[in-house]
Amino acid sequence: MSYDGDMLYIRPSYYNEFECIAGECPDTCCAGWQVDIDDAQMEKYRKMSGTLGELLKKNINEEKKCFYNDPKTDRCSFLDDDNLCILYKHAQSESVWCETCRMYPRHIEEFENVREISLGLSCPESSRILLSKKETIRFSYEEDDTEEAYDEFDYLLYDKLVEARKVLFSILQDRRFPTRKRASLSLLLTGILQQELDEDRIFDMDDTIAHFREKKGQLMDGVPVQTVSDRFKTGFAIFDRLEQLEPLRQAWKERRERARGTLYAKGEKAYGELLQAFHQEWEEGEGRREELEIIREHLLVYFVFIYFCGSVYDDQILNKMRLATFSADLLEELFIASWEENGHQLSLEDEIWITHAWCRELEHADENLNLLEDMLS
Repeated sequence: MSYDGDMLYIRPSYYNEFECIAGECPDTCCAGWQVDIDDAQMEKYRKMSGTLGELLKKNINEEKKCFYNDPKTDRCSFLDDDNLCILYKHAQSESVWCETCRMYPRHIEEFENVREISLGLSCPESSRILLSKKETIRFSYEEDDTEEAYDEFDYLLYDKLVEARKVLFSILQDRRFPTRKRASLSLLLTGILQQELDEDRIFDMDDTIAHFREKKGQLMDGVPVQTVSDRFKTGFAIFDRLEQLEPLRQAWKERRERARGTLYAKGEKAYGELLQAFHQEWEEGEGRREELEIIREHLLVYFVFIYFCGSVYDDQILNKMRLATFSADLLEELFIASWEENGHQLSLEDEIWITHAWCRELEHADENLNLLEDMLS
């Protein structure tokens, strides 16, 4: 990658399809987490008068610079019974919102002269857009003349990571192979890159990336297929880790505990029979198996896009890929559990709800994200 001083903006191909559906949303982004207020908007709020100014004074925690949540419902104090924002209704303009409210569910990863912008899957509408796609996810690149300079930024490593991610996308989107084999090969690549980085052999990364780019098909053929026993053990490990995360919502805690019982309580043999029944129905249903594989592909690409290059700041290349595969594996297990619990029915709406519920636990709690990354080390 070359840098000419211009700011580069990278977005997924579906980014501009998003439009908030407001009161039609099956959930709300205004509950279950603390909405922080940026300094600039806080100053504006302090100067507002009239009815709106009084509402703001009563419902803002000045010390923590956030909106108060109702202690009984954990909903933002400005969220009405129709899941609409009272602030917006009063002002009829997004300018009254703080940066968090204006931006969500847009997510920005910042690198020097680069902004990677995505739609967080903690929003049900974002999840619906992504999970409904059949085509391969691509990315758009735009520039403007904005310039910035960081005190310290490892352009050399970032350049390697960007090139590695291109190869990861190529692997993860190769539909000639099952997604689990694609994920395994991606872990192999990032494991080698991690070792080279740890051993201060950063220039060897170029050869490794080129090798996986050129020999992808041959390397994929050599990836072993995961056995039912391995998958059972992996699933157990996934849910063990989930137990250590603090749930943001009781409904999520209940869902994960119910799924664990549905999937693993009767042992490995019963788990294998459940997998067989699930995949047999998907194989027999027209296009259903392909649909599930595409969803899994999209999820892997999503998590790699938003997290992978962040390893320029912490050197945790392999961990970022582990986070992606962990999330994709977890979501597929939850899909299967939901299918079993609902009389062998699994709709796109179910998949959307499960996806957004997990991403909400991950994206709305830095403590959970950091703890999970530590556990995956």
